[in-house]
Amino acid sequence: DIEGELKKCKRYMEAIIKKYTDRDGFIPYRDTCDFSLEMQEVLEKARETKNILLSLDIAFLLLKEAVEAYQYSDDSDGYIGSLVTETIEFIREIVIDSEALSTDIREKIFNKMLTESDSRVFEGWDDYRIDLLRLCIEFTDIEELRNKLKMKINSNIDKNSGDKYGEYYVEGLKQILFELVNDFGTQEDTEEFIKENLKYSSFREMLIGKLIIEGKFQEVVVVAYEGEVKDKDYAGLVSKWRKMRYEAYKRLGLVEEQANLAKELFFDGDFEYYQELKELTKEDKKVFYNNLKLELKNSKDWHVRRIYLKLITEEKDLDAILEHAKGNTSSIEEYAEMLQEKYKDEVIEIYEKHIKASADAASNRSAYKRVCGILRGYKKIAGVDNQVNLINQLMALHKKRPAFIDELSKIK
Repeated sequence: DIEGELKKCKRYMEAIIKKYTDRDGFIPYRDTCDFSLEMQEVLEKARETKNILLSLDIAFLLLKEAVEAYQYSDDSDGYIGSLVTETIEFIREIVIDSEALSTDIREKIFNKMLTESDSRVFEGWDDYRIDLLRLCIEFTDIEELRNKLKMKINSNIDKNSGDKYGEYYVEGLKQILFELVNDFGTQEDTEEFIKENLKYSSFREMLIGKLIIEGKFQEVVVVAYEGEVKDKDYAGLVSKWRKMRYEAYKRLGLVEEQANLAKELFFDGDFEYYQELKELTKEDKKVFYNNLKLELKNSKDWHVRRIYLKLITEEKDLDAILEHAKGNTSSIEEYAEMLQEKYKDEVIEIYEKHIKASADAASNRSAYKRVCGILRGYKKIAGVDNQVNLINQLMALHKKRPAFIDELSKIK
């Protein structure tokens, strides 16, 4: 009987948990893989079960236990996560396979899915709740079940509305509702639903995608800009909306707007827009580069300084790179090869300063080995004689550091 089989599976899982948990009830990192493999046998049992309702019950027993196991195990390598994913995938297979079954059986599976999605085990695991509710779409060809799913989703939305931490979950629920509107509503219903939910980035992206297909690029500019304003505290989203607005300007042939936005994107760290800026400028290319370089160089923002370094490296601006290396001697390791042909003497001098400063700051064997590693790089530029000379200087300066002398002697 079903109850007896479920009890057997539960006892089997309890035995596995007991086998792998330590005295504090925790499964250590080294045992998580074996624990997951043994729990996998329960999934195999579900696969072999001919009764589809029993098979689903076993799968949910396993799913809930696996999700709970996150709380009492070290799943750094993701073995339990993989077990959860496989179990949800198996539940999906059951749902798909049930399409040819009687309405009565399908309704039982649907109700089970709705009930289990509410389990307290999934608190804090909204993705899993959404996965289960999304699978319920497979039953919405039955109007009664479709209405039941809508009511359930709307109820969950009401419970989580106004909760800042529940916004992601609500967005996922809205996406399921959208699928229902898209499948069973009119085109007007679909468009209205998207517009009503523009506060969620996925719906704004959907609308922009639709406008692009329709060639309404002026509207893309407006909708994307509204997104930038709304999501101003989220750099990733702001960047996404700006890129979409940029593409719209491009399609509209608005060169000045395009150039201004390309510069904003470039200064925000999207280096790919440098080439776009170069092509869009009406200035002489050299004048444009020097002005841009100066603007970046004078910035107090470390983030912009990184773009400056990328720019001078991209353009192989050796004078600017040398100037940077003089003020930041540790960077010579990165730039020596590029600079050596034109500025060999300066490179050797900066390298020596860097090595001496690193030696002065070193205070343990690991740091001494690091200095010796820099010396090996220095040899490729300065040659053996200069390297030997510098090693002798360091040995004389640091004769009271036997561990350092030992590491230096290994280079000779």
